[in-house]
Amino acid sequence: MMATHTRGQTALGQALAAAIAERGPITFADYMEVALYYPEGGYYTQAGRVPQGWEGDYLTSTDLHPLFGAAIGRQLAQIWDLLGRPRPFNVLENGAGRGHLARDIATWAAESAPDGFAEALAYHPRDIRDVVAPPPADAADPSGPFHVVLSNELIDAFAVHVVEHTADGLAEVYVDATGTPPHLTERLGPPATPAVADYLARFAIPWQRFPLGWRAEVNLAAEAWLARVADRLAPHGVVITIDYGDTARRLYTAERRRGTLLCYHQHQISDDPLALTGAQDITAHVNFSALIATGQRHGLRRAGLVTQRDFLLGLGLRTEAEALAAQRFPLAETARHTDAGQRDYLRRASLRHAIAALLAPAGMGGFRVLIQQRGLPGSGKTLLGLHAPQG
Repeated sequence: MMATHTRGQTALGQALAAAIAERGPITFADYMEVALYYPEGGYYTQAGRVPQGWEGDYLTSTDLHPLFGAAIGRQLAQIWDLLGRPRPFNVLENGAGRGHLARDIATWAAESAPDGFAEALAYHPRDIRDVVAPPPADAADPSGPFHVVLSNELIDAFAVHVVEHTADGLAEVYVDATGTPPHLTERLGPPATPAVADYLARFAIPWQRFPLGWRAEVNLAAEAWLARVADRLAPHGVVITIDYGDTARRLYTAERRRGTLLCYHQHQISDDPLALTGAQDITAHVNFSALIATGQRHGLRRAGLVTQRDFLLGLGLRTEAEALAAQRFPLAETARHTDAGQRDYLRRASLRHAIAALLAPAGMGGFRVLIQQRGLPGSGKTLLGLHAPQG
């Protein structure tokens, strides 16, 4: 059971506890939605909050080095070429955050891309708040359809239902409020919607054989998001999804008794989502099997599912990093005994450290990259990011 909280609670947490005490418990998914996206005090909606980066609560690949964005740019350029070099080449980034990925792709396009790509590229960054609360279907949006829809560590921040195996069957976790003044706590109840239990059944998760108390997350919002993406994709287009997670068979196991839900605050990890409501990030691993299945229902075919490490290696990240080091830090080898040589040596070491972090199998290199396509020549099998060099 999650702990109850009377100390360290935020104004949003106090207001939510009071509302729950008056109106009754809500699903954990509804709680997570409020904690992350409530217009007044939600984690991603607070004015002035910078959740990402060294001054925030967590790092993403875009914080480590611009070469990550350059690698994505190379993949986009190849897709553009395979699609016949359309003008404009519409790319939508869902969950663009501070815009670092857009900036790094644009820089690479201006400096290193094939002729015509920079002029053709029409890049549309979209904030995470607009992704989880999409505009009405009839809202004017002149920017679509899109040739590529790209996201980097977006879906892990979608609100999830949490289920638990109990002696009475499958239960759902609700957030309640007790005491005076009211404080947040949790309780178990029947699944709020049949879709929750159906989700586990669709992926043949044998939760009945797992230990009592086993927990897992059910991300129905991810499936709804991909359905919307498919509707916005051009007849010939690609969806690139980068995030931490795995296939259902590997994600939902007896050994992972408490699920994957984690919280991030000032680069510290917690498993207590009821604390610091609106002041900490709440995430859950992505079920890529659900995205693959949803895509198939909406005309998207899986081109490949690879690790971020293999994806970046296939796009030449290591080679590009060494070329950049030789260009920018030449004195690291030729004059290391001088002050200038020492500066180059340390800067080259910093670059190599960033690249190692992007490729680390137990870290960001272990993230998954799912590429889905509709009408791409060769079904996307020739995409560079799907072909890491051997050895």
